[in-house]
Amino acid sequence: MKEIVRKFLNSIYFIILINGLGLIFWYIKQPIYSYISYLLAFILVIIFNARRIVVVSLILNGLIGYRVVSTPEFEKLYKTNLIVFTTLTIICVAIVTYDLFFRRKVKFNLKNKIFLGWVVLAVGNLLSIVNATKNTLLMIVMGFLQIIAFLIIFIFIDHLKDETSDDYFSQSAIITGISITIQIFIHLLKEPDSYQALFYSLGWGNRNTISIMYMCLIPLVFYPYFKDQRKIYGIIFSGVFFVMTLLMLSRGAYLTIALLFIPFMVLSFRYINDKKKYIKDMLFTIIIGISLAAAIIFGLDKQQYFYDHIASKIKNIFYSADRLKLIKIGFNVFKKYPIFGGGSFTGAYYLQVLNESHVATYHNYIIHALATTGLVGFGSFSYYLYSIFYNLRTRHKFNFCVFFVMLVLLIHGLFDNTFYNPLFMIFLSILLPMIKTKEEAQQLINEND
Repeated sequence: MKEIVRKFLNSIYFIILINGLGLIFWYIKQPIYSYISYLLAFILVIIFNARRIVVVSLILNGLIGYRVVSTPEFEKLYKTNLIVFTTLTIICVAIVTYDLFFRRKVKFNLKNKIFLGWVVLAVGNLLSIVNATKNTLLMIVMGFLQIIAFLIIFIFIDHLKDETSDDYFSQSAIITGISITIQIFIHLLKEPDSYQALFYSLGWGNRNTISIMYMCLIPLVFYPYFKDQRKIYGIIFSGVFFVMTLLMLSRGAYLTIALLFIPFMVLSFRYINDKKKYIKDMLFTIIIGISLAAAIIFGLDKQQYFYDHIASKIKNIFYSADRLKLIKIGFNVFKKYPIFGGGSFTGAYYLQVLNESHVATYHNYIIHALATTGLVGFGSFSYYLYSIFYNLRTRHKFNFCVFFVMLVLLIHGLFDNTFYNPLFMIFLSILLPMIKTKEEAQQLINEND
C-alpha cells in the first residue's frame, strides 16, 4: 500500500489531481480549500517519503489558485482565510524545517551564487528599514520576510532536486498552463463581455499578469520537445499558450514577443537535433494556433474589437499615461530616499495611500527597486540578477529555456510588475534551483541527446 501511494504521488496523475482540485476551488472562489489540500498533500509526501520535487506541482498550482476576495460581502471570509492561511504557512515552515535540517541534515551551499544572490537581495531589502516611519515599518518588515520566504523555498527545492527534476518541472508547467487556459475559457463562457473589459482578471492576475505567466511557462513547456522531439506535445502546447498570450492584448507582452520570438526560434533551430522534423512540427503547431485564435475571436464575436485593440496596443507600445504617472511617483520617492529607498514593500503606501492609485507597485522593476530600496537595494538586486545569469553560463537545453524565461521577466518587467511580485518571485524560487551546473549537465546544448 505504501509503495502504491508513493508511486501515485510521484506520477503525473498526482499533478493532474492537484490542478483539478485547484480549478474547482478557484471556480467556487474558495482558495483556502486549495491551500488545505496542498498542506495535506505535502504531509503525505513526507509520510510516504515520495520525491520532494512533488512540491513544485503544489506551488505552481498555488500560484494560479488564489482568488481575490475584495468585495464587501466577502470581507469577513477574507479575514477568516487570512487567519487560516497564516496558520497553514506556519505549519508548512515547521515541516520544511524539520525535513531539511533534522531529517535530511542539509547544509547551506555557500558556493551557490544564486543562494548568495537571494541573501544579498534580502540584506538590501532589510537595510531599507532605516527610512521606516510609523506608517511603513510593518510593510518593510513584511517585504523583508517575503524575501526570506522566497529564500527558504529556494533552499528546500535546491536540496531536493534530482537528475530528472527538470523533466518534472516541465510536466508541471504544461499542466499549469492548461489549467490557466481552462480558467480563461470558464471565465469567458460565464462573462463573454469581460474580454472587452480593460481589467480582465482571473482573480490571481489580470491580462498582464496572465500573459507574463504564459510567457514564463512557454520555454519550459517547449523543453520536453527540445530535449526529445518525439514528445511533440511540448511544441504544440507551447504554440497554444503563445496564442493565448496574444489574446491577452498586453502591450508589454507584444514588445517582449517582438524582441524574443525570432532569437528563440533561430537559436532553438540551431540546437535542435532533427531540423526537418522541427519545421514540420512547427508548421503543424501554427495551423493549430491559428485555428484556436479564430475559434475564440469569432466565437465571441469580438473580431473588430480585437483588431482595433491590438492595433492600438502596438501603436502605443512605448507610451502609457498611467505607467508614466507611476514611474514619476516612484522617481520622486527615490529622490527623497536615494540611498536606502522608501522601504521594502512600501509601494502600496506611496501609491495607494498618498496618491490614491489602484496599484501597489511601480510597474517597472528598476523604478520599483530604486523607490523601495534605493541605490543600495538596486545594487543588491543587480547582484541577484548577476548570480542567476552566471549560473546560466553552463550550456544545457534546460538552461537555454530558463535564460529566455529571465529575458521575459526583464523585458516585460519594464512595463509591469515582474520582479518583486510575489507571484513571480515564488516562481523563480522553484525554477532557479533547476538550473544545470557544470557537474549536473551531462550533455552540451549543441550535442545530440
